Amino acid sequence: MDILEELWLGQIAPIEHAFPKTEEHRQALRQVEKSRQELETMLPREGQKILTSYGEAEIQVQDHAERDAFAQGFRLGAKLMLAIQKK
Repeated sequence: MDILEELWLGQIAPIEHAFPKTEEHRQALRQVEKSRQELETMLPREGQKILTSYGEAEIQVQDHAERDAFAQGFRLGAKLMLAIQKK
């Protein structure tokens, strides 16, 4: 099976590899969650709502940035392949 067929059949899912599977990454995630929970307990209810809204907006910003980085990387790879074929 070639790559185009795999892509068509949904067998290629780059999102599955979007995050590093390293201990450093897991540690950073744990620290983020711990800090968020500590901050949440310190804030009054209105502050907690703002923190939740901030977190949701941050996820959207990251999602857009990651999609754009993926598209840029894909375009660069395609340009490299075209340049190789010209030689």
